[in-house]
Parts: sequence; C-alpha cells; structure tokens
Amino acid sequence: MAVVAGWLVLGCREAVTPTGPSPGGPDLSPPSVITRPGRDTTVDSLGLLSIEVIARDATLLDTISLLVSGASIAFPPIEVRDTVADLIYTIALGGLHHRPFSYRAAATDVLGHDTVTDSVTVRLR
Repeated sequence: MAVVAGWLVLGCREAVTPTGPSPGGPDLSPPSVITRPGRDTTVDSLGLLSIEVIARDATLLDTISLLVSGASIAFPPIEVRDTVADLIYTIALGGLHHRPFSYRAAATDVLGHDTVTDSVTVRLR
C-alpha cells in the first residue's frame, strides 16, 4: 500500500511540472542603480565623503563604476558577478580646495545592459 501511495504522489508531481520556457522570459532590463548621497549636496571641505552605490540585476551584474568629473579622482571598474552589490567609495576632500565636482554611477550586467545614474554635484564649504 505504501508503494502505491508513493507512485501516486510521483505521478501527481509529473502531471503539474510546467513544460516550455520559464514564465518570466529572458532578462531584457538593465540593472537598477542608486547612489547615496543621491542628490546635490554640500559637505565640509576637510574630511572624507563616502558615496554608496547599490546595484541590482535579475540576471547577474558584471561591473560597477563610479565616474567623477571636475576632480582628478579615478576609480577602476569593479567586477561584481552577483545579482546585488552594495559598494562604498571614499573621497578625501582636503586636496580639492573648495572646487565643486560631480559623480555618476554605472552598472553593466553580463548580458551587456547598462545603466548610468543622473549626475550628483558636490559643493565644498
């Protein structure tokens, strides 16, 4: 009797197993990316500024970059290979001599989809 019950359960499982492509279909959307601070900001010119970049992708992230304009600061792209990444970039502000600068974050997934955030301006007081 136990063997028959096991056979019935196995038969039911086979009957409800979906066939064909996955219901979600292929991933056609680029990664989502946010930065913090995410809006124009004013900070003290002495000290450090921490910029957080959070990226998510349904398939798999490939690289994340922080792009800085108006200052001689460069960060190489970081290879991620995960669906979620939370990175912190730190900028020493002392050498910028009260000059404003801006930054954007970029993320690319393994399928080649990419996203670049709006520019955030940082003013130093």
